Amino acid sequence: MEKPVKVFYLITSSNVGGTEKALFELIRRIDRAVFSVSVCSIKKPGCFAKKLAAASDRFYSLGLSEAGGGRAAVNFLPALFTLVRIVHAAKPTILHCFLFRANIMGRIAARLAGVPVVICSIRVIEERKWLKHLIDRRTSGMVDRYLAVSEAVRQFTLRQLRLPPEKIITIPNGIDCPAIALRAPQNLPERGGTFKILCAGRYERQKGHSFFIEALNRMVQQGVPVQAYLFGEGPDEKKIKDLVKRTGLAEQIQFMGITDDLLSWLQRVDVCVLPSLWEGQPNVLLEAMAACCPVVATRIPGIDELIKDGTTGLLCAPADPESLATALLQVFHDPAGAAERAHAARQWVEQFFSLEATVRATVSVYEQVLQQKSLTRMV
Repeated sequence: MEKPVKVFYLITSSNVGGTEKALFELIRRIDRAVFSVSVCSIKKPGCFAKKLAAASDRFYSLGLSEAGGGRAAVNFLPALFTLVRIVHAAKPTILHCFLFRANIMGRIAARLAGVPVVICSIRVIEERKWLKHLIDRRTSGMVDRYLAVSEAVRQFTLRQLRLPPEKIITIPNGIDCPAIALRAPQNLPERGGTFKILCAGRYERQKGHSFFIEALNRMVQQGVPVQAYLFGEGPDEKKIKDLVKRTGLAEQIQFMGITDDLLSWLQRVDVCVLPSLWEGQPNVLLEAMAACCPVVATRIPGIDELIKDGTTGLLCAPADPESLATALLQVFHDPAGAAERAHAARQWVEQFFSLEATVRATVSVYEQVLQQKSLTRMV
């Protein structure tokens, strides 16, 4: 019997987020008779680190802070040398990276430590990050395969990095629908009651919180009884809280921090909203759709592959509070229609976004690259 193939997963952080959840589900379900699993977080252990550590054979952290920009650049080389030592000692056959900082640091460490297979997952479209694209393009020769979380991400990456089409493969996020209970009848929205809205995402410009707050303000001015629950953390948290105070919505908006049990909240609110300006394929929408929670999101690449407007949810224009408020009001005034779309969304993700299919597709990429490099037989 062959020894398990060693896979080393490198991720930028271990906080609660869509990427961290996707990695957790992958390592939980991958065949451990075939693959052994190590996980390393570039940043200091976050609140999701214990789960990742429990699901892996070994867990490491480089201990970097959440700081970006110049401080991150200064810390890059010391962290890289530490990573090279860890990877060299672990001796993996595959190094699979998630998110930009891990993707760049991981491919360089793999080259220096002699790791034969490098796979990088691209999970977001960042149109204005020209320096990131340049660095990625210049070092793309160190990568054997890119995995894109949506077809929009794949096409964007092909254009930006000028890759051969066969080098990047689309593998969407998956969700374990059978494990997610449907909302109980008593939790379904009622016409005229308090309209409970959930918004989950890191506090930064990408997630569009300011436009959501302005949309809520317009709804309150129209007399809609709104209660919004914001989950997350991030560099713009104070700025967003200050905006809420200035807008006079402190009673209507609660800041909930971070949680690893978002599903229980999705089963108690009337709608999940995601006002992002750019994305890849957000996990929170998959979770909401699987839980039969109505969804409202922006019409941007990646999201429009997940939500079919008017059928499995509602889409609005990005950076447009009026369009967002209109979509939310449609859910408020027509809860029956919202429930119908939510049930259609559950069926949609069950059919096309199963977690098992995501894991199978990822393992298939591993096997193909290993066979091409004559490192092992097909599993």
